[in-house]
Amino acid sequence: MPTSPHTPVLNPTASTPDWLGVVTAKVGTLRFGVIQITVHDGRVTQVDVAEKTRFPCPPGPRTVDPD
Repeated sequence: MPTSPHTPVLNPTASTPDWLGVVTAKVGTLRFGVIQITVHDGRVTQVDVAEKTRFPCPPGPRTVDPD
């Protein structure tokens, strides 16, 4: 795998970064949605969460109202 000056070297003995704990906690509480991680110069600078609320579809055929 090619590396660049910003490619992190994975070190299994290194401590967990703060942002990874935030992402893990958000994933654990999210039922439906999106977690977006923003990176600047190879560093995580922001974590955004967009949660969706889904409603069950009623049983039966779907109808379309004519115009």
